[in-house]
Amino acid sequence: MGAVAGVIIVIFIVRMLSGSIKVPPIALAFGAKVGVFAFTAAMVEATAPDVASVVLRLVAFVLIWAPTPLVRWIVVPLRMPRTAYWTVRICFPLGLIKEIEAGAVVYGALALARKSPSNKAISWLERKLRNAQTIQGCGVVAAGLLAALRKDIDRARGLFGTADRMHERLIPRSIRAIARDWLVVDAARAGNWHRVIGLGLSSTNRMRWSYTMARIAERLTGAPQARPNWLLWQCFLSAPRRRATYPLFRRAVGVPRRRSMQPDAPASATGLPPALGDLARSLEAANAHNGELLDRSIDAVDRELDSMHPMIEHRLGMLGSRGNAGSVRSLFRHRLIDLAIPLIEDDPYLARAAQQDSIMEQAVWQVRRRLMGDIESQCRDYRERTAGEDSLDLVAEWETWARLSSSANRLLELDSTAESVLFQMVFAPVCNFAVYQHNGRKRIALAHDMFVWLLRYANEPEARQLLAKNVQAGIAGI
Repeated sequence: MGAVAGVIIVIFIVRMLSGSIKVPPIALAFGAKVGVFAFTAAMVEATAPDVASVVLRLVAFVLIWAPTPLVRWIVVPLRMPRTAYWTVRICFPLGLIKEIEAGAVVYGALALARKSPSNKAISWLERKLRNAQTIQGCGVVAAGLLAALRKDIDRARGLFGTADRMHERLIPRSIRAIARDWLVVDAARAGNWHRVIGLGLSSTNRMRWSYTMARIAERLTGAPQARPNWLLWQCFLSAPRRRATYPLFRRAVGVPRRRSMQPDAPASATGLPPALGDLARSLEAANAHNGELLDRSIDAVDRELDSMHPMIEHRLGMLGSRGNAGSVRSLFRHRLIDLAIPLIEDDPYLARAAQQDSIMEQAVWQVRRRLMGDIESQCRDYRERTAGEDSLDLVAEWETWARLSSSANRLLELDSTAESVLFQMVFAPVCNFAVYQHNGRKRIALAHDMFVWLLRYANEPEARQLLAKNVQAGIAGI
């Protein structure tokens, strides 16, 4: 019987190596782990004393069957990036089997983030990531972590946003949680509670901690759907990181559920200096993303400046200046627009408070024009590289796509009416480039993410039919 079993195993291995039998990588890894564990247990049983045998079996069990908790709970807190990397590479966690190299970089970067990172350590992890054979969700999150370590926050946001919306076949749930938690922390640090709510209450792939943070944010913003205290306590107790979240949770519990949603109006200004003081105070509210208060404060400064027209003319005449009050007012308005632009770029949600013909509306228009220019430039790059069959390395391609999709998403958040114009701009160059990546470079995951994003905003039946077909082809090839 043993000889027959051996022959069957040999035939199976030969057929598998010849390609006539296809076995999923996770099944191969599982079988290899079973074999290694059985061999290790037999060797320990034969050579080690009883007490040592139990200890060695336990160590072997953890290293073979539970390397991820070992790395996450012990190696990463000990700030050992290279040990975290090599533990994942050698122990082959089943959850990361599709992207072992990229998954190892993720945990190496998490360990490096626990201490002051050096350029040498970051560069070492970057080289390991670029040498990875497969880049999907783990690779995108790894690139985002490395960008965050280099303080390139905009690139990190784009990469984590791309990873957060990926298809479940492309990214393990634990790795998606890393991306979403980073985005939640980034938004909460800036006081962008509307962004926190959007991330935590995502209709798919809800995570316990981000969901709890969304419910806390609802109470902090006075949202009508805010949960009562007992439900908030239930969310809090079921979520991880309770010690770190507790101060924010206590603050949320102390906020009444149905407080007025109207922002406090700035004090009535009686001159330009008081109006500027109100604007300075409203900028603090802008950190909490109170767009209505910011819009009213900027308009108050503009009105006070208009009322000072005769005084400006008189002052310019006294100084013998060649300018006039109109040029001074125009320059001052440009400064106000420049003040509002970075705030709107950071949080397009502020644009919803802009009134018609206001300075905020002019700032929104400037941001919209800049985003459209960035998107058009990247689409032109895609067209040229598709025609020349030119492609960057896989990590750089993911970064380029994350930058384009991030700009497009911000544009749609800024101006939802631009969806049709945006789709017409990006459909042909992005779809053609994705086809080239899928067919010519066999980068199926990247192409699939592009097709899915395009399908979400497709507004023509022919385009939707084509993109749906391409999405299904990508799913079959993942």
